[in-house]
Amino acid sequence: MKRYPRNDRRDLALVRVLIPIFEAEPFTVATTPPIAGETVDFTGYRRTKTEWLPKQPHTAPFTVGSFDAREVAVIGNTDAGLCLGDSGAPGVRTSDDTLLALNSRSWQNNCVSVTHDTNNGAYATRLDDADTWIQQTVQNAAARAWVVSEDDAQLRDLPIRR
Repeated sequence: MKRYPRNDRRDLALVRVLIPIFEAEPFTVATTPPIAGETVDFTGYRRTKTEWLPKQPHTAPFTVGSFDAREVAVIGNTDAGLCLGDSGAPGVRTSDDTLLALNSRSWQNNCVSVTHDTNNGAYATRLDDADTWIQQTVQNAAARAWVVSEDDAQLRDLPIRR
């Protein structure tokens, strides 16, 4: 795995995995900023209100509150929350099915074994202005190849010579 972090203090990185993932459909990344009051569905894969490790992903609606250049604050519309293990959960606009944000951190309310908080909010990293960075990062990463060395069976990231 190779990590490509964004360098503008945004909680965002692209990751290149060794084994391709063919079962997942790519998202269309939003190109317009968040709108206060709009609904964004977040899909998580970890804790819920009643389960430590559910076997299926779970989706819940959140309402956009405040936002700045890097992140958006959202409030849960139901008794579901973004829980431990849901970092990176995609936040998809219900109005146009575009990927607006990725969950960064939450108050953990409505999560199994969490009883200390009543705030059902979370903060998510905005993606609506990240398209150019994503395209450049993917293009630059494509110029590198993953090679397994026969001598030491180590994974190395080596540049391709053209």
